[in-house]
Amino acid sequence: RFLCDTLSIGDFWRNWHASFADWIKAYLYPQLRRRLGLGRPLATAAVFLFVALWHDVEPRLLAWAALNVLGLLTERCFLDLESP
Repeated sequence: RFLCDTLSIGDFWRNWHASFADWIKAYLYPQLRRRLGLGRPLATAAVFLFVALWHDVEPRLLAWAALNVLGLLTERCFLDLESP
């Protein structure tokens, strides 16, 4: 998996720090979706908020999380428009 070969924001995050991403996909994201009943946008935002807070409580990391969520959701909207 090469990060420079990714063509989308989603692909980038699927390939970044694979072990941590796998843990999030296996334990955190499904719980947010199923147990708490959050939709994809809120669950995605909660995951990025968790990752930002995991590193440190700083405004720049919260802004990083918000920009990533915005980028992922924008990309998802365009992908949904393209699919029949």
